[in-house]
Amino acid sequence: MGSNLESRITNLFAAGDGVGITRGLAQASASGVIAARGILERESA
Repeated sequence: MGSNLESRITNLFAAGDGVGITRGLAQASASGVIAARGILERESA
């Protein structure tokens, strides 16, 4: 998994409590922001 939470499957981002690295609502929200930034970077390129 990349630094923007993109999986090995192109354009599939893993974010939220199901990722396994989060321990609560705040961390799940933060992982969503990280994934969203990765998606936005891809869209602007």
